[in-house]
Amino acid sequence: MPPRTKPGELPKPIIRPGTLGCLPLNPFTLAYLQAGQADLLLGYRDTPETESFKQRPGISIQIGAKHQTLSLAGKFFNGHSEALYRGLLPEVLLVAAEETHLKDFLRDFTEYLHKIVNMGFFYPKKTLARHNPVDELIPCTILTGNGLLFSQFITQLSKELDRMAQEQPILDHHIRSQILGRFVRGIPDLEENHSEVWLEPDALDVPVGRVILLPKVPTTIRIAGGSPHTQKTIQTVLASHGLTGCLETHSRNAVERLEFENILWRLSSVIMPALLTTNEELKRMTLQATTGIVSMGRHRQAFDSHEKPEQLLSRFGQKPAKTAKKTAKTQTGTQNVNPTLQASDAELLHDLEEYAASLGMNDERQLYADLAQRIVTQQSNNA
Repeated sequence: MPPRTKPGELPKPIIRPGTLGCLPLNPFTLAYLQAGQADLLLGYRDTPETESFKQRPGISIQIGAKHQTLSLAGKFFNGHSEALYRGLLPEVLLVAAEETHLKDFLRDFTEYLHKIVNMGFFYPKKTLARHNPVDELIPCTILTGNGLLFSQFITQLSKELDRMAQEQPILDHHIRSQILGRFVRGIPDLEENHSEVWLEPDALDVPVGRVILLPKVPTTIRIAGGSPHTQKTIQTVLASHGLTGCLETHSRNAVERLEFENILWRLSSVIMPALLTTNEELKRMTLQATTGIVSMGRHRQAFDSHEKPEQLLSRFGQKPAKTAKKTAKTQTGTQNVNPTLQASDAELLHDLEEYAASLGMNDERQLYADLAQRIVTQQSNNA
């Protein structure tokens, strides 16, 4: 528990400097912990899955041909509040929440925020007069995962902060801006040879009692958004864990550039090969879909006018798939897997559908709607 200054006083809000945490628990976040590149994990608060792993903290993992037990004892916590209570709230938190689980993370974070404000941590005290409560209570957070999720998260969090400020005047505009500035968008550097596991953490629930195969994750994370102080802190903490935080500077809208590039990769490498059955259809529809995304990106000043879909795809070592049902080889080198579609892929395509409609791109809007429906139908047939 965080240290108390005197009996009966509130504990001092202290983030553990230099620590890196991940949320939630899945093979992707476990891979960082197992490799010693993360210090702890946070689960979604009070969920059955979190409770299960709190009670059974040992997980069987496969490394090569061998199995070993990875212990989560003392390294897995029931959300932000328990980590703070134990004195282990990380300075930087890597959140692998897909768009379909973004509301869960937003709920957990706002509940935590309500709790620490109501407990009086934000109100000045003599012993904390020279401290910034945002720096001591709110981890610098990297939001990763599929989808156009950053702006919707920031928008919803901003609305929640405005509501809170009506009851808690201490949350003035300056404090609220500081809290919002603690969040950045992050995706792996797609120029690295990486496993698709990074980009689909939602599909990687960790079943109790089963041996799981951990991916080898990229060591470079491209980041955008947030305050300069947050960006610097993230880069420093990542570097201390053998990782690199590379600040995206290639466009006036760096956050959406990362999101659009991520979508381009997933669309050409996973979604299209998993959905389409003929090479000719695959080539035609992939070109149309990726061209639409680049057009949206130009409209949002995420891409320059001279940038072409082929150039953007080749930048991170990918080209639109030439054969349907293309397989992807994991970095473990132990297996080949067919591209796997997730519920989040349908959500992603619905986002693109709405985006295209708002720009009057009717052909692209219909294409994204059709692709989303194919995912829903395929998953229904496989259920």
